[in-house]
Amino acid sequence: MVKKLRRFDEFVEEALYGDAGFYTIGGQKNDFTTSPETSTLFGDCVAHYLDNVWESLGRPNPFVVIEGGSGPGRLCRDIFLGSLRCRDAIRYVMVERSEQQRKKALAEVANSCFADVEELPITTLSDLPSGPLTGVVLANELLDNLCPRLLVKRDEGWNEIYV
Repeated sequence: MVKKLRRFDEFVEEALYGDAGFYTIGGQKNDFTTSPETSTLFGDCVAHYLDNVWESLGRPNPFVVIEGGSGPGRLCRDIFLGSLRCRDAIRYVMVERSEQQRKKALAEVANSCFADVEELPITTLSDLPSGPLTGVVLANELLDNLCPRLLVKRDEGWNEIYV
């Protein structure tokens, strides 16, 4: 049986996010632990940073915070559970591609962060509204989960890696 070669980024995409992908099925227990999962201190630090940015921008309302790759929602929870001066102005949007992680986030933040809103702001990248915003984009642990194209330079020039 001969399998078709795939670009490296397509291979990684399937391995991480496909039907049987690492993040789709949950991966190894404790294999991928991020700062928000170890302590609320990280969320407190981010909340302090958000307050400083909000102040430096002249206290805009709304102050939009988009968290890319929000996972199970712990960073959002910790930000809102801490001391947050911009709480009334903040419009927090969690962007997560994994349906399983969006469901976990819904359970994590529904009562602690967004008890007073009609529709929880958990979405996918393709559903984000376009246009300008005043605020911050957070991407904790996101860059190391992107699926890069892989190239190698040989004597004849650049070649893409297939697997």
